[in-house]
Amino acid sequence: MKKLLIVGDSFSANNNGWPGLISNFEITNLSSNGSSEYRIFKKLQVLDLNKFDNAIIVHTSANRLYVERNPMHIDSATHCHCDLIYSDVSNNDSKFANHVTWWFENVFDIEQAEFMHQCLIDKIKEFTYNIHTIHLTFFDYNYQDVENLHKLWKKYPGDINHLSIKGNQKVAELIDKRLEDA
Repeated sequence: MKKLLIVGDSFSANNNGWPGLISNFEITNLSSNGSSEYRIFKKLQVLDLNKFDNAIIVHTSANRLYVERNPMHIDSATHCHCDLIYSDVSNNDSKFANHVTWWFENVFDIEQAEFMHQCLIDKIKEFTYNIHTIHLTFFDYNYQDVENLHKLWKKYPGDINHLSIKGNQKVAELIDKRLEDA
């Protein structure tokens, strides 16, 4: 059986969603909730990609910033490696969240973050060049060779990988087609 690697953020972290609906593959899913692009990059950097026939990389938001350990989620089973994004910290009233919110509002530079995000995506594409790789995002940005599924997410929001059951089915169908065409 062919082997498929999935690495990404919370849009791919739950195998009860679209990753579990993909046909005819032995799947290794290393996605995790709240992963920044740098965390995705680090996971790929240590893998032997020759062990896989195909890969799916689910790219995250340029606004999500890497932290080795997030004090807001230290004891969380699902978010212990969650990186920082404004929407998470601005809705939390802890001292840490208030400091990070201040930083996002007063220091964060979106132009720099988008540039670094693009550099990481380019590096990830270099790593995965030798195997058939599908690059996806559910965030509303357009990068070359990264399929934007933002409209699909907005049409089918839900609780499994941020998608409804129908949304997860649509993503799995799209991926099955891309894998068949490989």
